[in-house]
Amino acid sequence: MLYIELAHAAQLHRETYIAVLNGLLQEPASKRQFAKTVGITPQYLSYLLNPYDRLPGAALVRKMVAALPLDADGRANLCEHMLLAREKRVKAGQVILQDFGRTDVATHIEIIQRAEQAAVFGADPHQAHVQQQLMRNAGVLLLSQLIPTVYPLEFAQLSLWLSNSEGILNRHTDALYYAKQAHTVLSHAERTDFKLEARQRFDELALNALRAEGVVYHNLKLEGEAYAHYCMAEALPATRLQPETWLPHLYRDKINAYSRQARFSIRAAEAWARHGKTLCERSDHPHAGLWAFMLDRSLAEAYLRYGNLKKGQRLLANLAEELPRLPVVGALHRVLFLKIYARSFWQAGDQAGWQATLGAALTLATAAGLTHQIGEINRQYGKVG
Repeated sequence: MLYIELAHAAQLHRETYIAVLNGLLQEPASKRQFAKTVGITPQYLSYLLNPYDRLPGAALVRKMVAALPLDADGRANLCEHMLLAREKRVKAGQVILQDFGRTDVATHIEIIQRAEQAAVFGADPHQAHVQQQLMRNAGVLLLSQLIPTVYPLEFAQLSLWLSNSEGILNRHTDALYYAKQAHTVLSHAERTDFKLEARQRFDELALNALRAEGVVYHNLKLEGEAYAHYCMAEALPATRLQPETWLPHLYRDKINAYSRQARFSIRAAEAWARHGKTLCERSDHPHAGLWAFMLDRSLAEAYLRYGNLKKGQRLLANLAEELPRLPVVGALHRVLFLKIYARSFWQAGDQAGWQATLGAALTLATAAGLTHQIGEINRQYGKVG
């Protein structure tokens, strides 16, 4: 659809001019001085240099371009990209206003869902990054047109996709807002008002809304809040009606939060992993193998946190052999595995293994635009890329 193409074009112009600005403002204190010259704060400049934040207006664009060490052609070229980013973004918003009444909401959702699935499970990290941008830009535009009381399920679904996207980009405030927004919309709807198929979708979204909140709390290191949300999700109808589908996810979530507490029982983590993998074996879902893999990856991390390096290493070595055989695995799943695999080398004192594995994780995370994962790596080991 045209609004998606326009939103994507706006993003490309935006990333182009931000790269040029970052290249020109590399010297110490240069960004602070540049901000002062054009009459904005350093904080506002940081917003403008974030590809997912604010766009400068035309007057500010011209002041910024005039203050840069470029020749006339370079200034004109940069100015064009900066102005086109805003122009196409505004045009995308106008087009969706026109398209919204002519196209069924389900069609819009289907297009965005395809991009979301390609972003999460795509094998090519560069393409996954592109699809992530498409999903986010189109999702924000479509969400602005939906009335939650008229389209509660669609509104909640878009909010959850955007929550996941914002988390990936290390924007946890917006990620939590979108998750809570989905939860609130669903809590105001009556489950019994939906027909059977829609009721199942309602149940799944209600569960994922609690999971989404839990994931953000986990990313914020609020493990008690995260664990509580996973337990609440476990008590919902979707878990009871489809245990093979939802319990593996919730057990992995619980291991992730539980094992980051100051004291925890490794036997509880092992029991969750064992039960979750049994359910995966019973499931005919095409992603069941990936679910089991990620359960073991979380258990391996729990072993390392518990101080049982040998068990963690054995499990991770098995997973390293299994990874190439998985029929479905996305960039984020690979990075999450490589991060904990690198930590096992670090804890074992294997510098060469650590450098190679962490380097692979960082390269993949950069290609896929996994900003949160890059930040996690840099926080743990210092800035390594």
